Amino acid sequence: MDPFAVVEKVISRYNLQRDYFRIEVTETALVKEKHNLLRSLKQFQQSGYQVWLDDFGSAYSSLNVLHNYHFDELKIDMAFLHNFNEQSRQIIKAIVLMAKELGIHTLAEGAETKAHVDFLKDIGWKRYRAIILDGL
Repeated sequence: MDPFAVVEKVISRYNLQRDYFRIEVTETALVKEKHNLLRSLKQFQQSGYQVWLDDFGSAYSSLNVLHNYHFDELKIDMAFLHNFNEQSRQIIKAIVLMAKELGIHTLAEGAETKAHVDFLKDIGWKRYRAIILDGL
């Protein structure tokens, strides 16, 4: 399958704007389908789509992914917030600093407590998806 052609067909058919769409790829997919995805990712970016890396820090995490590809946004794997301790805080903070230096926006998914949200705000995070439980 050619993901770029499929998306472009839908965009054309329904007269949609490309900037309404974000192309997300997981690290796992990049590791497994590296050669097939590289061409498609470049096509998407050259055509004006934003390309986001999803689940950064998951099982197949590698800094080579950031070295070999350009992403507009980095979505940090929610597992870092589920095992929320001092080590995960330091890792998240380091990832955010590294991404900023590379000119990549960051997004955190899985903020479920006030402590998660407060931490993200404290390190200067402007974008996160929170699922705050009632009573917090």
